[in-house]
Amino acid sequence: MKANKATIRARVDDVYRIRLDGAEFPDIRQYVAEREAAGEAPWAMPDGGKPLSERQLWRYVAQSDRLLKESALTNRKKRLRLHFARRKSLYARAIATGQLNVALAVLKDLATLEGFYGDELAREVEALRREVDELKRYPDDDGNGDPPAPDEPPPRPGAPEGGADGDPGPPPPAGGPEPHPERGRIPAGLLAADVAPLDL
Repeated sequence: MKANKATIRARVDDVYRIRLDGAEFPDIRQYVAEREAAGEAPWAMPDGGKPLSERQLWRYVAQSDRLLKESALTNRKKRLRLHFARRKSLYARAIATGQLNVALAVLKDLATLEGFYGDELAREVEALRREVDELKRYPDDDGNGDPPAPDEPPPRPGAPEGGADGDPGPPPPAGGPEPHPERGRIPAGLLAADVAPLDL
């Protein structure tokens, strides 16, 4: 016996509904077989009827595809309402089955969608951004440190580090550094000819 239009429409709607839950064709085939065996509408078989063939099931899937295309949500508000509806459905299922951890996760996700965590997150991000900016302004070898003094000249290459108080000390004289007091000076009259040759 051929199904009437109302039965076909009910079957397509049922396939559409379980496909929204993520069902693929093997899931649909198993779902329909279970409903047929239990005699549940709209999948109940008439007396002497045969189970639906895969070809007939694919027809229902194709019609549910058209429903999905017709209900394609391009408006942001409509998409958001769909997300809310799906999460509320998940929350109700989690509560009904006693899965409180799942229910809490769904509630947190809903709160995120509604922007309840947005202000707190924005504050944390802004605080981290300020900290990074400070580190970039005053880097040292470790990547952070105190800012340099505004008028402090850069150290001269080879210059002494200065005393304990940080004073770099007086600059060297204009003629160059003073000789070490214990080393003395080379006598001016000493010539290369006065040096005794080496005995090789």
